[in-house]
Amino acid sequence: MIGLVPEQHPWSRIEQPSPIPSPLTVATLQVLDQTAYTELVRDHLIPRDDTASGRARWQTLWRHLGSSDLRQRTFDTLENLLDQVEDHLETHPDDRRARRFHQQCNGAWERLRRPTSQPEVSDALTAAIRDHRTAILAEQGPARPADRTLWRHLGRS
Repeated sequence: MIGLVPEQHPWSRIEQPSPIPSPLTVATLQVLDQTAYTELVRDHLIPRDDTASGRARWQTLWRHLGSSDLRQRTFDTLENLLDQVEDHLETHPDDRRARRFHQQCNGAWERLRRPTSQPEVSDALTAAIRDHRTAILAEQGPARPADRTLWRHLGRS
């Protein structure tokens, strides 16, 4: 019918995604009303900025969304989005955009289920383990600086 605006769904194309708040803190996210919170989660199920700083900002957003202060709210928001898209897919199973949105919501759900970690700690630990392995494979002997570095990162020094 002429003049009708098509119904907007959470999986509809977003012309202007909601910006990631600045400053990006748990407190900043906690004060968002539910509509703004849902839009933020929906609009950032996947990274929108492919730059290193954009990806880092997106990772920080999801680390905060998965924090103990926001985790349940984020799960509830995702559950609502999943309910909507699953209801739609029951009657429109061939809707590719809705299926992709469903996959993105499930991906976000899985992200929240994983324990959070600090990337810089993981990077330092990975480097220490790599250095340790190289040193140990090269020659056996008493604890070397590489051993002590690994143990320090593991909290066993």
